[in-house]
Amino acid sequence: MALIIELPLMDAFNAFINVVKRRIEGNRVRKEKEKSKLICKDYRQMQTNLNNANLLDTILSKVKRFNRANKKQVLQRAQIGRLANSNPGTEL
Repeated sequence: MALIIELPLMDAFNAFINVVKRRIEGNRVRKEKEKSKLICKDYRQMQTNLNNANLLDTILSKVKRFNRANKKQVLQRAQIGRLANSNPGTEL
């Protein structure tokens, strides 16, 4: 003989209400995510925008600018070092 467990009616009803509330909330969240989800067309548009942007040119110009500034500093240090070595009695 099978064991029968009786639940109070209000407990079963409250459990059912909680399940329904979770299902409704899950569906709402899923629908919101679908709205912001990118489709193939969106990815192609992003790719086109990135290809049209001159990101590489911008990065290269910044690197060149940094290298020029760094080169000047290295040359200045070398000149200071040569001056110090040419006049051993003087301190800079």
